[in-house]
Amino acid sequence: MAQTAVHHFRSLARLLVVALLLKPPLAANAVAQGLPAGDAESAGFDPARLARAREVVQHLVASDSLPGALVMIARRGEVVSSFAEGYADLERRTPMRLDHIFRLASESKILVSAAAMSLHEPQTSLENCVAHNGSLIPIPGRDIMVQSWYQGGVSIFDWTDANNPVEIAFHDRGPSDANRMGAGGSWSVYWYNGVLVSSEISRGLDIFELLPSDALSQNEIDAAKSVHFDHLNSQGQPQIVWPHTFALARAYVDQLERSRAVSSAWVTEVRAGLTAAEATSGSARQSALTGMASQIRGQAGQSGDAAKVRMLADALRGLAGS
Repeated sequence: MAQTAVHHFRSLARLLVVALLLKPPLAANAVAQGLPAGDAESAGFDPARLARAREVVQHLVASDSLPGALVMIARRGEVVSSFAEGYADLERRTPMRLDHIFRLASESKILVSAAAMSLHEPQTSLENCVAHNGSLIPIPGRDIMVQSWYQGGVSIFDWTDANNPVEIAFHDRGPSDANRMGAGGSWSVYWYNGVLVSSEISRGLDIFELLPSDALSQNEIDAAKSVHFDHLNSQGQPQIVWPHTFALARAYVDQLERSRAVSSAWVTEVRAGLTAAEATSGSARQSALTGMASQIRGQAGQSGDAAKVRMLADALRGLAGS
């Protein structure tokens, strides 16, 4: 059934304009921005078959094959259907809306760009430096990606703020040949169960581990390492689920401290509470963590990042129940 649905969706895709735009107009605003609404039959659609497009997307979301989607169907300059299904943010369980903004990659980067990020490392005229395959690194609460750039090497960047991506780490072998343009460079790089695996076109396999820095804490790295995949197809965009660990809770605390969303005294108090709770076990640990979760959730509105504080509270409550 799923294969049939996917095949049908791909066939429909030839007639779809998927509204994955990074700035207005979005699907909900298409008419207001100048793209008029149209009649399905007049545009050459069978309304019954057109309705199946949404059914296919709903099936993909329900089967966990797709976290969410925003679709606009147009032909001959007229919008005949637009809808949103699933979640825009699985971690925060944020429902998809027609006015959501998306980041684009791969085939869609010919359409629009959210922001341009140039490589800071010097490159020679003998190196082909083109963005290729990469993957998300499962740092909780942040959007961090590792990206291959052929002979531009490998870079890790934080694009939690999509308008201001920041490179936080890189590795560059240099040109594959010192005298002429030759084949080489990182074809693809993926995070897999705690390591970064880069397939070098002409020079073998590179395997890296992350080290803590001002941009990335050890707790964030440990939380990322707690995510395990039996197998990985990065382009399938698997759902990332973090097990309840003290590293996960401490990663959120580190992020709140880094962004200065809370006071230093608050950070010190919460870290002390986590250390004390970790030293106990059984009902004593459960009671301590549950109390912390309730107190912290109540303080969310007083912080500079209420959503992140609530994520910390949820992590503590999950830890108490694990």
